[in-house]
Amino acid sequence: MDFDKIVEVVRIGINEYNKVNNNPLGYNETITVFYLKLIEKNLKSLLAVTDTRFISLHDIEFEDFLKTFPEILDKNLIFQFYSSKNLIEKLKYVPPDLKEI
Repeated sequence: MDFDKIVEVVRIGINEYNKVNNNPLGYNETITVFYLKLIEKNLKSLLAVTDTRFISLHDIEFEDFLKTFPEILDKNLIFQFYSSKNLIEKLKYVPPDLKEI
């Protein structure tokens, strides 16, 4: 599945979750795309150091991924990449303004 399709699927899921929980304004495209890009980058680096003859993305357990990249759980991580003013836009993706992903 290509990255844009992944973003679309996640966006739909988050919006459905928010609808069920009466939080129609809870989705932020920039935050969603940021974390998906970070996950993609870390998965690629994990595969780069793994013998890919024996492992694929489908073989990686999320818990193992988190053990390898625990920083992704840091709620302040995004502020290394974005100033607060660039996280205000909720409907379209804004690239990082402090450092690249």
